[in-house]
Amino acid sequence: QEIPFSGCLNPQGNIMPRHILTTALFATSLALAAPALAALKIAKPADAQTHPQKQPENSNPLQIAQHIQTKDLIGVWANSAETDGGSLLTITMMGTDSKGLDIMLIELKKPQKSLLIMQNFTWQFNEKTQEFTQRVTDFSTILNNGTPKQEKSEIGKTDTVKVQMMLLDDKPFMFELTSKSNGEKHRYFKQDTDQLNKYLNEYLNKQALN
Repeated sequence: QEIPFSGCLNPQGNIMPRHILTTALFATSLALAAPALAALKIAKPADAQTHPQKQPENSNPLQIAQHIQTKDLIGVWANSAETDGGSLLTITMMGTDSKGLDIMLIELKKPQKSLLIMQNFTWQFNEKTQEFTQRVTDFSTILNNGTPKQEKSEIGKTDTVKVQMMLLDDKPFMFELTSKSNGEKHRYFKQDTDQLNKYLNEYLNKQALN
């Protein structure tokens, strides 16, 4: 099975097993995954660019990107939610080699169950239309930490989504994907890979001592 950088937050780093990655991420609660957007007002559109324009003093740090570039999508993105009944963690990683990985971890409290979904894909971004196309190259599920089960019927499926991005201090902060086929929306927040790797290492060191 194809697993591009599925076990690490840094594609150039050492590979971490799938189950350890997701367990560790969930254990750290992804503190950086979903900052409170309600506290920030949306300002006028701005370009997503490497060299931001000088902003007026006291200007709003959160803006809508007017034009997204392919490089703006590279990296690790995540979101999480929790209710009385359980929790949901979603992660997407996009590499410079046009390959990526989606992870979804669902945990129920009563009855206690977990479902891990892993999806490898290739991707391309049309900067002119601002559309992202994904093709699934591998798809597997793990129920209650059991044996991985490959879902061959999912392999080869493609989806094209419209991309919108928000910038925080002129840097990619959050993007929203809207499927052209069914209108579903998914939001992901940009992750600081160095900080997340630090959290992961701390978690794994604690586990090793227990």
